[in-house]
Amino acid sequence: MYTRAYPSIAPTDLAAPVRFTPLEVGGIVPSVNHADRVSRAGTRRQRPRDLRNMRVLPTSIVVLGWTFAACTTDVGVPSSDAGGTDALVQKEVGASDDVSSDVSLDTDPPIDVAVIDAAVGEERRFDAVAEDVVRDASRNDGSISDAGARDAVQPDRLEVDGGALDAALVDAPMGDRSPADAGCVLENDQAFCARLGKNCETVTETDSCGALRTANCGSCAAAMGCVDRVCKTPVCSSFTYSSVVFSPFSLSGSSDFAIATSAGGESVVYAQSPGPDCATSTVYVADEITPGSRTYTSRSLTSWLDANSVAAQALTGDGLGLITLTRDFHTFQLARRSALQLLDFDAPSAIDFKAVNAMLAGTTGNLRGAVISADGLEFCFTIFAASAAMDGIYCSTRAATSSRFATGSRLIGVDASYTDVTGISSDRLALFVFKPWAGFVFTRGSTTAEFSNPNAPNAPPQLAGWQHKPLADCATVLATNAVGGGCGFEDIVFQTRR
Repeated sequence: MYTRAYPSIAPTDLAAPVRFTPLEVGGIVPSVNHADRVSRAGTRRQRPRDLRNMRVLPTSIVVLGWTFAACTTDVGVPSSDAGGTDALVQKEVGASDDVSSDVSLDTDPPIDVAVIDAAVGEERRFDAVAEDVVRDASRNDGSISDAGARDAVQPDRLEVDGGALDAALVDAPMGDRSPADAGCVLENDQAFCARLGKNCETVTETDSCGALRTANCGSCAAAMGCVDRVCKTPVCSSFTYSSVVFSPFSLSGSSDFAIATSAGGESVVYAQSPGPDCATSTVYVADEITPGSRTYTSRSLTSWLDANSVAAQALTGDGLGLITLTRDFHTFQLARRSALQLLDFDAPSAIDFKAVNAMLAGTTGNLRGAVISADGLEFCFTIFAASAAMDGIYCSTRAATSSRFATGSRLIGVDASYTDVTGISSDRLALFVFKPWAGFVFTRGSTTAEFSNPNAPNAPPQLAGWQHKPLADCATVLATNAVGGGCGFEDIVFQTRR
C-alpha cells in the first residue's frame, strides 16, 4: 500500500516502509502538484646441423652442388624456426622471374649463400642474418619491396621489408585511405549524406575514403521536423482531444492515477486508492492480453516496490524496463523483466543514470517525475528543492541504449511554473508537462533543438487533465482527469485526437 498525503510532504517524512507520497506513484509532489606478424608456420622442418646433411624435400633446387629444400609456406611469410637463432631467407620472385614460388633457406649457423634463379640464371646473394627478412612477392608489384602506405598497386595485401627488422604493414584496396590510393573515390557532400540516409542539419561521419568529415545535409520543409537528422512529419501535429474514462483502471469513488505507459500502450503502470482521500494507493502493472486490444491483465507491483524501497516512475518503450526512484529522491534506477505478463523484475540498477544522479552532489536537491522516449535515447526529469537557479525540468540524451545517459541540461524554454514532465512523443519533438492542475505541450523542430512554446507569446497548447502519456503516433494519450475535482473523482482516461 502506498500513501499520498495533502497538502505537503518532505522526503524525511517517509518513515513507514509502505507509505508513499503522490510522487512515489506518479512523480507529483502535493505541495506543488499531484504527487602481423601472425605465425603461419607450416609443418616444422628438421634442423640440419650443416647444409651437407640437409634432407631433400619433394621439390628441390641444386645450387653449386648443394641440395636446398623448397619453401612450402605462403609467399612473404616465414615458417617458424624452433631454435630462435636460425635465419630464414626467402628468395624474392619478381614480376620478371619465371619461377612461381619463393625459396626458403634455413641455415644454422648463419652463413652467406648464393642463390641462382633456375629459370634465368640470375644470381642474388642475401645475408642470412639472425632476423627474418620478408620481401613482397605480389605479382602486381614492379619492385622487390613494397613502397608502403602510398603504394598505388591494387590489389595487394603486403608486408614491408624494413631491413634487418621486419615491419608489418597491411596495404589493402581502400585501406590506405589516402588521396594517393587509386582505389578511393572521394564522394561529394550530397553522396555522403545520401549514403548515411541523412537529409537535414550537420552530420559528422566517416566518408568513403575513411576520413572523418562534417557536411551540411540540408534543412526540412515547413511543418517537418528533423529527427536524428532525417526530415519527418511530427507525430504530434495537433492537440485537440476527446476523453473517455477507461473503466478497467478506474474505480467509482476512488483515486485512479496514471503513472507510466510503454510506447504503444501495451503496458501501463497505474495506482488506485480505495478511498476518496488519496491516502493509500496500490500500484499495478497491466499488460494487454492481445496487442492493440486495450484489454489488460493487471498485477499488483506494490510488494516488489516495497521490497526494493523504490517508487515507479516510467516504462521503457518495450514495456520490459521499469524506471524507479529511491525513497530518498536521489537515485534513478532501472529494473527489467523477461517478458510481458510477468513480474520477474530484476534488482534495480543505477548504472544508466550515473551522470544524472551525480547532478545532486553537493546540493540539497531531489529528483522526481521521470519519462523516457520510446527509442530509449532521451530521458527527462525534474530537479527540485535545490535552488532557484537549479530547480526545473531537465533532459539527457545518449547515442545508443547500450550507453549511459549524459548529464542533463535544463530546459530554458520551459519556465519554472511548469513543475514536472509527464510524457514525450515517440519522435521526441513534443514534450508534455504539468502545471497544477492541467497539462501543456511544448514542441521543437529538431531533436537537437530546445523545446519551446509553439503558441508564444500566448499560452502553450493545453489538454484536459494531467499526467499525459502520448502513445506511439500521438493519436491517443493516456492521462488522469478529475471531473468535479478531488481525489475521489480522479479517473484514468484515454484521450483521442479529434
